[in-house]
Amino acid sequence: MTSVPTAFPLPPRARSWWPQLRTAAATKPRFVGLDAARGLAVIGMAIIHSIVIPAWGTAPEALLGIAHGRASVLFATIAGVSLTLLSGGPNRLEGIALLRARMALLGRSIVLLFIAGFLTFFPSGVAVILASYAFWFMLALPALRWRPRTLLIVAALLAATGQLLATALPMWVPAWGQATSPLGNSFIPDLLAVSTYPAFIWMGFVFAGMAIGRCGLANTRALKRFLLAGLALFVTFAAPFVIQDQSPAPLFGSTVSPSAQEEETTCYRPETDQLYRCPMSEYGTTIERLTEEEWWRFSELLDQKAGGKYEIKETGSFDWAKTIWSFSPHSGSLFEAFSSGGFALAVIAGLILLGRLPWAGWALLPLTGVGAMSLTAYSAHIIVLSLLQPNPVEVDQAGIGGWLVLGLMVAGTTWQLIFTSGPLEQITGAVADRLAGKPAAPTPSEPT
Repeated sequence: MTSVPTAFPLPPRARSWWPQLRTAAATKPRFVGLDAARGLAVIGMAIIHSIVIPAWGTAPEALLGIAHGRASVLFATIAGVSLTLLSGGPNRLEGIALLRARMALLGRSIVLLFIAGFLTFFPSGVAVILASYAFWFMLALPALRWRPRTLLIVAALLAATGQLLATALPMWVPAWGQATSPLGNSFIPDLLAVSTYPAFIWMGFVFAGMAIGRCGLANTRALKRFLLAGLALFVTFAAPFVIQDQSPAPLFGSTVSPSAQEEETTCYRPETDQLYRCPMSEYGTTIERLTEEEWWRFSELLDQKAGGKYEIKETGSFDWAKTIWSFSPHSGSLFEAFSSGGFALAVIAGLILLGRLPWAGWALLPLTGVGAMSLTAYSAHIIVLSLLQPNPVEVDQAGIGGWLVLGLMVAGTTWQLIFTSGPLEQITGAVADRLAGKPAAPTPSEPT
């Protein structure tokens, strides 16, 4: 790995505010496999948000349950890859080049926060990930100089301990998230520990993705190692639960064994504003469909019930066994984090390798079309769900879920063939370029 003392190569002008037609002059090379992985993540989230997936063994559609939790983990891991592509790739920047890269990433975070705020006006029943995404970008800024080994070590530590931190700190720090706390208001503490995507856990996925990018997407040897290591992690940490259930059901977000069905936790029903007991297998699904407002209400009810933001025993301590021994989507446990993280690494590395084949560009076009404009596609699916039907169950009954996924593929593919980037991607890039100090393109009346 080399350091780059010279300035980071920048285009002479900042990007325009509007998407450009895909001509020979405007087209720039893309990593087909990475776009395909990004598109797969967005489609996976759209499936989870719009289709009620049956339990394992009841219908073929149960196979779609593989996306439970893993689609958003894949999205987070790709965020890490994107961070490195935007900050030198396999070359670690320094000096003015590093400062420009950090300012550009800060600009992207600001735009993501605005988009996340805008999407809250559309009640879709989905916990929007973009605010957390922006927060992860900010937290990753100090890590832009880290070596791949350092990134992987920190990622493994967060995967192993992130859920313990996210569970214990709000209980052990009485002022956590309160307006009078030295930590400030609840925004940052909540994003760190008690949001749908707590940074204590999810930054592990971001750092793992950064390790792939720092090794280089042209590094075939490293990609093969990530592919094999990711598959090994996925199988190793899922195996105990598959053996326990004597079924592949845990891989698809459901359980069938009596012992697994007896393991319960607390869920929230927004329609009646009530808590209720639910199987661990149901927890991840219900959490994915809570809006940010509903999540805060869920946390508030748990706080009122148990004296903290998590279910607490009468002894004043939380259930360590359930915190560690769980494989439910979004549980954040050691097993779920390593397995889902390994799955994401394997998918990314595998698709990048696949994307090098001569026919891959056309074969992966439906996925790359969505992935090349993933921010626009993600935002569009939130708005569509809100406008058509905010209740996911009714969306599925109306058959909208499948049409939504098909529409994203068709629209993304068509747009990619005509324009160089999606509209929200273009705006985000334009803001990032200007914060990085790139001059705006001259108007026709200005001398060049």
